[in-house]
Amino acid sequence: MAAGAAPGGPAFLPVDQWGNQGIARLSPDGVGRALARCAKYAGLTGRRITGHSARRGLVTTGRKRGKRAEKLRLQGGWSPNSPVFWEYVDEGEAFEDAVTEGLGL
Repeated sequence: MAAGAAPGGPAFLPVDQWGNQGIARLSPDGVGRALARCAKYAGLTGRRITGHSARRGLVTTGRKRGKRAEKLRLQGGWSPNSPVFWEYVDEGEAFEDAVTEGLGL
């Protein structure tokens, strides 16, 4: 994929066996298979890496980098009151500004 791909376009596009890039988004199953294959090649055995890993990682990494929760929710496709989305936000921020930080404990 060329650097600077369309910001509003899909994050993952299919590539055929000859290296030709498709134009439609890669299916969720396709993303999962690609990530699992990459994890295997990287030696990340014993870990279950799926397409969901990337979706969840969007929230935790996005928040750590200062992205607004509402923007992440919209672009990730979560509903406005999704308890799962807010669980990811809470889990990702659980140890930010820890109460014991700086106490010498």
